[in-house]
Amino acid sequence: MSEAPTVESDTPELSYEQTVPRGLVHVRALSEVFITDSVRTGPDQFVLGAQLPRAHSMWSDRLLADHDPLVSVEVGRQAAFLIAHRYCEVPVGTKMFLERLDFRVHDLSAFADNRLSPPEGVVRAELLDRQEREGFLTVMEFRGELELGGRLAMEVSGRIQMLRRAEYEILRAQGRARKRLDGTGNPLPEPRPAAPSEVGRADTRNMVIHPAGPRRFALIVDETHPAYFDHPHDHVTGSLLLEMYRQATISAAHQAGALPVPVAAVTACRLRFLEFAELDALTECEVSVVGTSPDGVVEVHATLTQLGARIADAEVELTPPLRPSLS
Repeated sequence: MSEAPTVESDTPELSYEQTVPRGLVHVRALSEVFITDSVRTGPDQFVLGAQLPRAHSMWSDRLLADHDPLVSVEVGRQAAFLIAHRYCEVPVGTKMFLERLDFRVHDLSAFADNRLSPPEGVVRAELLDRQEREGFLTVMEFRGELELGGRLAMEVSGRIQMLRRAEYEILRAQGRARKRLDGTGNPLPEPRPAAPSEVGRADTRNMVIHPAGPRRFALIVDETHPAYFDHPHDHVTGSLLLEMYRQATISAAHQAGALPVPVAAVTACRLRFLEFAELDALTECEVSVVGTSPDGVVEVHATLTQLGARIADAEVELTPPLRPSLS
């Protein structure tokens, strides 16, 4: 992670008076909508307003003194989904899911919490590639930058696949049949969540891992959780898998002695999703610590497995907090 200079560029006038319609960003609760406005500035260029949450059951549950940089990944996802619907004529109701996601913080101090107001920022997004089939957008690659306080805070890029509902249902049915899942399998083990303080959290309800072996963790799936499952899904959500990666890598890095305390910010992440994670099968995460830089940044590799198969890979960078942690 390198500190970024102040961004000097013209920004179209954006409104922060209200959120965009929730259906455009695929959430149910209004409190989960972080995009406030959007303007098209070129054929494939867009500028959007964003407000980070100040008091949120998940994103504000932290021992870090500053705002959680991972919330900007959700901001980036919402920006991409809105662009698809509002500007690329993708019908609302289309199934959209991430195949790849890359995220990097440029200036961790841009996420400083002033304890007075929620941070407001600007997302600058660009479509890098679009693929269509019979006039229907099926693949979209994007990149975006989030500016907070006039500084480049982070950048994100990804690849999104889109399917009509009927196509999606066929794909899911075929996948579950291949995995021999019919909804009547053995119940998942009773969850034994790790202590929140072991991963930089305070609220037990937000814990999503329990130990399954040395630097190996099993996923806890709570379909009633208001953030990980803002609305019903037929698979484990990307936000839940991202949180599993965060908790598992922090815990493993601390166990290995790479982190002096189990509090760190995720400042870079490269995710590759290979399969849907099923709700009714055990998901496990195996973590290996790759190394530590001279300034204390820990590089970690993590793999998700389910039913004996690899379903996702991640390379994660963990940065110790710039300021003392919250007590």
